Amino acid sequence: KFKSGKKSWDGGGVTANIPLFESHLYLHSFIPYDFVIIDITSCKQFNLDIVEDFVKNELEAKSMSTNIVQRGIDFQR
Repeated sequence: KFKSGKKSWDGGGVTANIPLFESHLYLHSFIPYDFVIIDITSCKQFNLDIVEDFVKNELEAKSMSTNIVQRGIDFQR
């Protein structure tokens, strides 16, 4: 268990925000269930195949689903 001051963390999960250049990455983990949600927000195109390969191979995902949401498509640059 992690401890922060007088409170202890029960190991339920951790959320991390990783800022990237013009983008960000969120990881939401549910440790007791061996489960993670990865949210990627990017202002630029990126190769989803590379991300999926990384998750499968490096994180050893047993299963995976992908949901793509396009936001800001009407935004004028």
